[in-house]
Amino acid sequence: MGCCCCSEESVGTAFQSDMRLSLLNDGVSQIPPNAFCVTLFLESIKNLPIGDNSSFGGSTNSFVEVRLVPGEKNIGEQLQRSFMRPQNLNPEWEPPERFRFFCSNPNKCRIILSIYHHTGGLENIPLGDTILKIKDFQCNDEHYTEVMELVHPETGKKVHGPNGKTTLELMIKMEKFCDARREEHQLVFEYQRWNPTNAWGDGNLLMTDKGPWVTTDGKTSSKSLETLLDPIPSDWIVSDNWYTIGTKDDPDGWQYAADFHSTFWYPVMSSGCYVRRRLWNRALRKLEDDLSNSSSMPRRLSFKDRAKNLLNSMVGKKRHK
Repeated sequence: MGCCCCSEESVGTAFQSDMRLSLLNDGVSQIPPNAFCVTLFLESIKNLPIGDNSSFGGSTNSFVEVRLVPGEKNIGEQLQRSFMRPQNLNPEWEPPERFRFFCSNPNKCRIILSIYHHTGGLENIPLGDTILKIKDFQCNDEHYTEVMELVHPETGKKVHGPNGKTTLELMIKMEKFCDARREEHQLVFEYQRWNPTNAWGDGNLLMTDKGPWVTTDGKTSSKSLETLLDPIPSDWIVSDNWYTIGTKDDPDGWQYAADFHSTFWYPVMSSGCYVRRRLWNRALRKLEDDLSNSSSMPRRLSFKDRAKNLLNSMVGKKRHK
């Protein structure tokens, strides 16, 4: 796929192209009614090649670009980028990072996953690619686990790390758009800063800081979570209120960095980390689900329940008061 050129902000946060349509707004009208929704859950990469030899033993600052090809006529480019995992040859995304795409013809659509090493500059080093063919998956409520080998984009050879071949693990779900549009989830960041007097808190934020509530693309911030996002449309309700998911390193889900513009966020606090962030999640459901009182319809799991089933390594959960 060649070199990836992107801003440090887009690597340090999450990136979605303009195609990342919210099902809450008029963008949904651009999606053909007979389209399919493909959802990926990025879990881990094993045995990455070394991208940076300057540190002891070598390390890699990896992130994944996920692209659906060919582009849909009514939607356009569908490109998303994961959060970066710094200085790790076996990175994990915990909880799994979620990507959603729409396609009208599964027989023609493919999803290309490209892994890069972030150098700290504008140009990043490609490490390997892998391809998912949408036609290989059935349209149902099942989640399929895939462990995929990577191929180097320039040499065409399989990618190997210090201890053998490199593999990417993810889960994939394919469903009809009419089913997928019944549920939407929203993600926002909470920011805090540390100082020696008050320890951690949003009251320590500087006048130049964003927050304490910030969208995942880093473009919009607010002093209140309630005013950060647009109002919920009248035909949608909250099915699961704001909550965070802890990790094995931090039960409250915090990540740490030197400053909020950093591209390097760490799962545990260390020397030189003066800011932290964590993701809050909220699930919404379209009211038409409640109006279809067919007793023969199976109960649809909420996003929270599905997350519980998917995230076996979850160690803590904290709700927004």
